[in-house]
Amino acid sequence: MSRKGREFEKLVRRVEAALSGADATVESPGYIGDVDTGQRRECDCTIKTRVGSVDILILVECREREETSDVVWIEQLMGKKWSVQANRVLAVTSNPVSKPAMLKAVRHNIEVRVLSDITDEEVASLCKVTKVETEVFSSAYSSCTVDLFIPGSPTKEQILELADWSRTVDAISAVLRIRETGKEVTTLDIWTQADRSAIRKAQPTPESREWSCQFSVIPADGQVLVTETPIGEVQVQRLTYHATGYMTDAPSILVSEKTYKGVDGRTFQVVEHEAMVAGLPQRTTFVYDVETREATSAGDYTWPIDIELIKQPRDEGE
Repeated sequence: MSRKGREFEKLVRRVEAALSGADATVESPGYIGDVDTGQRRECDCTIKTRVGSVDILILVECREREETSDVVWIEQLMGKKWSVQANRVLAVTSNPVSKPAMLKAVRHNIEVRVLSDITDEEVASLCKVTKVETEVFSSAYSSCTVDLFIPGSPTKEQILELADWSRTVDAISAVLRIRETGKEVTTLDIWTQADRSAIRKAQPTPESREWSCQFSVIPADGQVLVTETPIGEVQVQRLTYHATGYMTDAPSILVSEKTYKGVDGRTFQVVEHEAMVAGLPQRTTFVYDVETREATSAGDYTWPIDIELIKQPRDEGE
């Protein structure tokens, strides 16, 4: 790739200066592996950062030509974005692109800017939230093992009788009873009310979409679960569910995003997004701190005393 001109070098230095206090790595040129071929792809400038637990890759590609860039260049950037799995692509040109090229860029989330018109606010906003993806956790169980406690010294015959009985019990919906209240509950009832966060934590890797694990529930302090057996009432010590965890992508849209700056110098975004969960729309608002790269629920965020709305850069063609 031919060496880029001085204006692009100035842009790279501005990017480096704007992100110097953030956990971001700026390289020019940058090299990223192609997901299809495994070969290294050269990019004019790469920005690597992290938002929460997610790695973010931003490409800045520059074209310095006297003639207007056409749709072919945008299509090339679309292919590169996919091949290196970039989250954002900023296409910087020395001259405006053609109208068909701009339409293609807008349709495929390629951000086009004229090199001389890029503001410091746009440079500083490269690592801000522009897209929200929602993952939904769910779980199910295929069977449940009920561990029983027999007081005293059970005979061999009792143990064998219980073993035979347990093989005939539907452990998925076995009926138990809370001794103190006499209320009957099933293993399904207990599963529904249990805190299943342990299954979520058992996810082997962030990329895992389905995984198996065992999930145990023991009666709360002061509560005694019992079940009727051929040898009489027996206390339940523990229920072990043979569970499966699932992660699925939920359709999500970025409803609104506004950037603010506090008197203390902090820059943060208020982001509202909506996701379809179990067929119903759920809208959430969170605050994203641009410097710390941390997202916090709007209700839990410590707001500065005085804030100022930062004017948002307009997209080309608006």
